[in-house]
Amino acid sequence: TRDAATFTLSADGQAFRFFAGQFLSVGVEIDGRTHWRAYSISSSPNRSDSLDITVKRVDGGLVSNWLLDHLLPGMKLPALAPAGEFGLDGRPLPQAVLLFSAGSGVTPMYAMSQHLLATRTEVEIHFFHSARSEADFIFASQLLALAAGQQNFYLHLFLTRPEGGVDSHRGRLDAERLK
Repeated sequence: TRDAATFTLSADGQAFRFFAGQFLSVGVEIDGRTHWRAYSISSSPNRSDSLDITVKRVDGGLVSNWLLDHLLPGMKLPALAPAGEFGLDGRPLPQAVLLFSAGSGVTPMYAMSQHLLATRTEVEIHFFHSARSEADFIFASQLLALAAGQQNFYLHLFLTRPEGGVDSHRGRLDAERLK
């Protein structure tokens, strides 16, 4: 989107080990000091030679804004191993999964969706996402393509300011709409 970008990271030929939903902490040196921030991994663990993080610009976001303004192909950044207990870690799943996200919170849910579609084709996925408008809908083309091309993937999109270019519900997701 106009204020978010996805970066593909590799670890000098080493494989990444993570499960869908985890995060990666990266460090950026600004004014002689390393600042660390955690970003949800937005790619599936099925691809272990690299991983993606999706970064959104935020007011006063020191590291996020630096990454968006300065990170170039081939640059090296310090990073910690993927971590976090949120997500799909191999435990048995029910036949249907509900995923809820809003704004940039879409990143771990997108990773989980990719992983489930690649490994658990029998699981029914209902993906509920809320954004301001089509222009703010991170992974719009990818999620719309999944909804159009996968029998078991259902996208329930809520836009508070829809522009008419994407089929969506108008307004916020609330308890009544969820029923």
